[in-house]
Amino acid sequence: LGRKLVVTMDLNHRPALGSWKDLWQMAEPHLQTLDLVVFSIGDVIQVGEVFGENFAADFKALKEESPGRAGAAGLDTLVRNCVVKLQSYLGNRTNIAVTCKARDQVPGELPQQLRWSILCRK
Repeated sequence: LGRKLVVTMDLNHRPALGSWKDLWQMAEPHLQTLDLVVFSIGDVIQVGEVFGENFAADFKALKEESPGRAGAAGLDTLVRNCVVKLQSYLGNRTNIAVTCKARDQVPGELPQQLRWSILCRK
């Protein structure tokens, strides 16, 4: 006892349970009580839209320019830039992690993918 309890939240939106906007309205007021919130790239896009950012266009352009694992470095940079903006918009209330993946699918072969997370401290 006496140890700090670490509290994290992974938004993990499920459309059958409600809209992303509903989820965000419930989660956002509690950010300052969290040690870490975990976003997917889709969440980064959605939160960006709340603040008037069009991150979706940037992610789409990157995917078209450098699809799959070839685009992993560019994806890493783009996510970092978006998360720094989100951290500012959210008032640096919590640490933010984003789960990333880049996958290649060659017909007749098993998919190859890279998975990693990016952390932006408050």
